[in-house]
Amino acid sequence: MKILRSLFFNVMLSVAAVLFVVSCSGGSGDAARHVPSGVDVVVKVNLQSVIDKSGLQDNEKVKEMLRKTGVGEMSDKQYELMCALIDNPEESGILMKNDVFIYMDNFESETGGMVFPLSDREKFERLLVTSEVVKGEFNEASGYRFEYFDGGFVAMNDEVAVLRSGNSYRGFEDDLYSYVELGKGESLAENEIFKNITNRKNDIAGFFSLRIAENDRELREFIPEEIKLSDMYLCFDVLFDNGKLDMIYSPYAKSEEMKEFIAKNKDFVKEVSGSHLKYFRDNALGFMAFSMEGKKVYEELAKNQEFNKLVEKSGFDIEKLVSSIEGEITIGMNSFNVMPEFLLCADVENDEILKVLNSELKGNEISEGCYSANVVMFSLYYGIVDDIFYLTMSPAMSKGPVKENNSLNDTKYASVAKDKYGYMAVDLNQVFSLPVMGDLKRELGDEGYEAVKKLSYVECYSETAYDVRVVLHTNSEDNILKTLLDLVE
Repeated sequence: MKILRSLFFNVMLSVAAVLFVVSCSGGSGDAARHVPSGVDVVVKVNLQSVIDKSGLQDNEKVKEMLRKTGVGEMSDKQYELMCALIDNPEESGILMKNDVFIYMDNFESETGGMVFPLSDREKFERLLVTSEVVKGEFNEASGYRFEYFDGGFVAMNDEVAVLRSGNSYRGFEDDLYSYVELGKGESLAENEIFKNITNRKNDIAGFFSLRIAENDRELREFIPEEIKLSDMYLCFDVLFDNGKLDMIYSPYAKSEEMKEFIAKNKDFVKEVSGSHLKYFRDNALGFMAFSMEGKKVYEELAKNQEFNKLVEKSGFDIEKLVSSIEGEITIGMNSFNVMPEFLLCADVENDEILKVLNSELKGNEISEGCYSANVVMFSLYYGIVDDIFYLTMSPAMSKGPVKENNSLNDTKYASVAKDKYGYMAVDLNQVFSLPVMGDLKRELGDEGYEAVKKLSYVECYSETAYDVRVVLHTNSEDNILKTLLDLVE
């Protein structure tokens, strides 16, 4: 969006270097008090934590990275300023131990701003002038120093700097409290959504309104009419840890009606028991497991007209197919050599799913309740054994899923997956070792490919049926932020 570019791009270039080096210390200040409460988007970043975890202490290396990434967007003077900040970060005047905020008022106006906690106002003021972002003289109003720039203004006191961009703010100082010194109940610090994300430990966090999807006609068609997107927000947290990147996404509803709607959706899913994991190898490329009540799920889907239209076009009796599922569903791939060794298992309460599929595929019965069919270039095997519907491309499991001697049941995945409301994992170690990844190796080169192979596996799951957690693991004990920066380099 334009706002991401207009939000003091030159200033960000001038101070971004400070994110990669040891920062200064100073006074305190609650920057959240200077962010409006009713914003559509807000992101807070704990600079000191990010700096400490980046592992970048080589100043010359940082300068080279910045020159490569920013050369087309900054002048030589700005680059020289950044180099000076890298060598002497305390000259930025920014207080690194407190959170920095970036926000957007609303999607329509594309106006917003940034809030920096300060350790030294005079140094930050000097930074703006030296970088040529501010070209005039600073003025004073109600205890703040301020000046305009092209498309916005900056106002600061000894504790905080507020930068607004995306509109003409000439004369803003006459209404300072609408933009900078916000009144009681008008700031982010008192926003219930913000309080929700500050309760969790994170390095980067924020939220955005799902109102952004209101004008997406295609998406809107699949959202129940009772859902008011203006009442819904998506919160996110990012935590960089030794060997992993931990991200959490969770919905937040402002109205009681929407809170009830979110709570009701929990009725359609159940916790994963891991009953099918014994059919998948411990070194499987990846798998996904979830549990549901098919009848309830279909009844809810059938309330949507667009879904019903898709059902009519499909030619399948999707109602019988979905409604017959009662319990666990697990989908995974044990290996991928010449052909993918794919397997799907689903607990069923009747054989309707088999009838629907067989009427379409017209398979040949190879044993009681077990069938095979040719689809394009592949052979599919499917059937129902011990109340488990299976679908596979593996000839070894043509007559039903077979228990593996070394299965996922005894792995780290299983211990996390059980009792979660859905779980998915991909073994990146296995994926990057596949022969088909040869093109990636040639594209990245030996060094690049070795860097990519530092990634171990990624998992995604829900602990409450409301949130989604994504965790990226590495093969290193180094903090993952350093690993990711190495990959970028």
